[in-house]
Amino acid sequence: MAEELKVNPSKLKLSDKNLAVEETYILSVLNSKIKAVTQLFDQYRINEVITEIEDLFLELSRSYVKFVRDKSSVGSVQERKAVVAALFEVLFSTLKMFSTIAPFISEKIYQNLKSEFKLKEDSVFFCGWPKYNSKKINKKLESDMDIVKNLMQAMLHSREKAKLGVRWPLKEAVITTKDSKTKSAVRSLNDLIMNQVNIKSVKLV
Repeated sequence: MAEELKVNPSKLKLSDKNLAVEETYILSVLNSKIKAVTQLFDQYRINEVITEIEDLFLELSRSYVKFVRDKSSVGSVQERKAVVAALFEVLFSTLKMFSTIAPFISEKIYQNLKSEFKLKEDSVFFCGWPKYNSKKINKKLESDMDIVKNLMQAMLHSREKAKLGVRWPLKEAVITTKDSKTKSAVRSLNDLIMNQVNIKSVKLV
């Protein structure tokens, strides 16, 4: 996509004012994980580091990529540039942290990125340790997203069970819950749910 847009993702900057919820979310997870990994290293809890890094990579590859699948191909130029910038920022920061655990594969990946995007440093080990930005950490959004991801999974499972492929738009999804956190999460991320499950409205009961 970077090649198609003729941009170098290492030089793209994300504007906090115009971030979509998908980018706000993955950047929140990124900064949360950088903070967690940094603290674990400072406390010499090395055995716990890999889980945090793995969680970050899986969130990027499984959740974020899925969320932006449509707009990465048919979105506006600005939306697609935001996707490229977010993907690169999270992947590059993950790589820097992962290099402490798996140095050889990390260096190989870095060299591929360096060759493709003309990165400045000769090695991933010459790159500075990523720093977290507390202002970009949104724990409520992360919590809401965890709830909504489970709901969307259940909805997609129901569609599959009913043999209604996700390409077929449905008129309405009804969510029955008494949990206030679930209700708040659904209201907050209503548009994301409708887009990902391909439904025209969400009704809370």
